[in-house]
Formats: sequence, C-alpha cells, structure tokens
Amino acid sequence: MLEPAQSPFAAWPTTLTAERMGGQRHVSDTSISTDDMAFHQKRSAEGDIKELILQCRDRYCFALELLKPHASYPERLFDRDMLDVGVFILPWSEFCSAYRRFLFNPQMGLFEDQRECELRRWRVFVEKACFDRFTRHPEWIRAVLETANLIPERGPDRDIFIGDLFDDIIQDVTERNRNDQDEDD
Repeated sequence: MLEPAQSPFAAWPTTLTAERMGGQRHVSDTSISTDDMAFHQKRSAEGDIKELILQCRDRYCFALELLKPHASYPERLFDRDMLDVGVFILPWSEFCSAYRRFLFNPQMGLFEDQRECELRRWRVFVEKACFDRFTRHPEWIRAVLETANLIPERGPDRDIFIGDLFDDIIQDVTERNRNDQDEDD
C-alpha cells in the first residue's frame, strides 16, 4: 500500500496516484458527447430554472422599489413553497435541445479540455441568451413570475406565455446558425 507522500511544497498530505506517477489520462476524461451534455443539462435544469425565476424576481422587486418606494411586495413573492418550476421543464428542455443541435461542438480541441470548454460555453449561453434576455424585458419578467406562481396572473387574456418566449430564443439561435452556415458557403 502506498503511504501519503510528504512534500515541502504541499500544505497537506497527498496520496500518490497513477497520474502523479506518470500514468496517462484517457481521452474520454476531457471529452464530452452530446449525450453527456444532455445529461448535464437535465441534471442542472431545475437549478437553472430557479436561477432564472429568482433573477426575474429580483428585477421585479428593484422596479417596484424604484416606482413605488414604500409599496409592499406580494406576499407569495418570497415564498419558496409557492414556486412552481414544473411548467418550465418542457420549454427548458426544448431550449437545451436547440443548443445541442445548433451550438454544441463535440469536436475535441487539441490543447484544451473540451468538457470544461463546452460546459463553460453552455453556462455563458444560458446567462447571455436566456437570463439576460428575460430580465431585459418587463413583460417577460412578469410572464416568468406569473408562470412560477409568485405573482397573481392578470387573467386568461394575457398575451405572453413562457413556451413562446423560449421559442423566440430558439428561433434566434436557429437563424444565427443558418446565417453562420450561409457565410461558410
């Protein structure tokens, strides 16, 4: 059995591993397939949806504070038991699928960790294409909060639905991909 190695440079004991002893890493350690990406997206879906809802809630509170400084917030706005993410799952999965179809790159980079690179690209895409877009439009913020059951709905005559908003983002991604392909031809 190997004993922990002591080094004057290490602040804590380290165990000798195959990698430290000159072993090689397998190519799959740094790659990510489309199925792996789908698994990662599905695993993080609920957290990402909650993050979207909370960012919209924060923007709503900021706007309310700005427009009506002494107004009280709706009671259920901060009640996590009222939070309903179930309605977001289908549009979110379509959003993830569109990302994998049009923007995911399964090609491995020569000098970089492809898994980390693709997960970073996904995170940036979610924050820029999704979160920023939702929090930029007051009607989109309201639609998110109504759908999440955090503020009262305006009624059946409302004209914005969550699925339509995600479809709008997916359509933009599709058009951007089509334009990129036209430029390559």
